[in-house]
Amino acid sequence: MADQSWPLERLKEALEALGRFAGLARGEAIPPAAGPSAVDDPSLDQWLLRQASVAGVETQAVTVGYSELRTLLTRAAPDLLRVPAPGGPRFLLLTGVRGDQLHVLGPDLKVHAVPREAVVEALLAPHLAEMPTDVEGCLRAAGIKPRRRARAREALLGQCLRSVAPAAPFTPCCCSAGVHCSRC
Repeated sequence: MADQSWPLERLKEALEALGRFAGLARGEAIPPAAGPSAVDDPSLDQWLLRQASVAGVETQAVTVGYSELRTLLTRAAPDLLRVPAPGGPRFLLLTGVRGDQLHVLGPDLKVHAVPREAVVEALLAPHLAEMPTDVEGCLRAAGIKPRRRARAREALLGQCLRSVAPAAPFTPCCCSAGVHCSRC
């Protein structure tokens, strides 16, 4: 997915490209502006809002529940997704969807098909890593039969990961699903 995503350093260019592709931009280049130096820079959201406004597009941050994430991805285009990745977060420019494939505009300005589940896994990876419990191990230890584990996993994660905001601060609440941790 790295070849289809944009680095922070090219985020201004990515916004321009998405606006042009979606027919939402006024056709003007975004004037040069100092961007955030890091993805966790608190000014990133303000910078995105300012740059999108100059480009003639509207932006808003979205937080969804785990159970709503796949639905959001099928209806969100055009959209900018902040995706955690080795070496620092990357940005996917979502332009559409066809079946289980998300269409993203890559840095090469070509549209690429990316499996929806690959994006879901990338968005959830940091949240799952912070969970105090090995979900798969928990399901095995509970005696859940293999053919029912996928459904049980979805239900448990739906309770634990009530809100998912890519690259936003996140604290999983597993206690509501009966998994107790040292944080609660």
